[in-house]
Order: sequence, then C-alpha cells, then structure tokens
Amino acid sequence: MNPIAIFLIAIGPIVVYPLWRIFARTGLHPALSLIVLLPIAGPLFVSCILAFARWPKEPFHGR
Repeated sequence: MNPIAIFLIAIGPIVVYPLWRIFARTGLHPALSLIVLLPIAGPLFVSCILAFARWPKEPFHGR
C-alpha cells in the first residue's frame, strides 16, 4: 500500500476532527474541513478559507 495513503488514513481523523469543530463554531459548513485531506494544497485552502471568509457567527464591524 502507498505510504501516503497510510499516512492520510492514520492522521486524517486527527486533523479533520478539530477543523470540523472550528468550522462549526465559526458558522461555516463543517464539511469544509475535509478539504485539508487534499494533498499539498488542502491545508493552504483551509487556511485561506478561515483567514479570509466572513464568519457568519461573528458580528459585522463595518469599515
């Protein structure tokens, strides 16, 4: 079996569960946390979503 596949199967739930909770608490759809499982670009996409998306549960402070 491919070592990368073994790594994703072993580490995937450990990474996805906290991100699932973070997305749920911010008001975003929790299934977005599954993007982190994409090789190479997944963590970058998740970081960009959390950094630049408007969080529905956060009050709007207009500039």
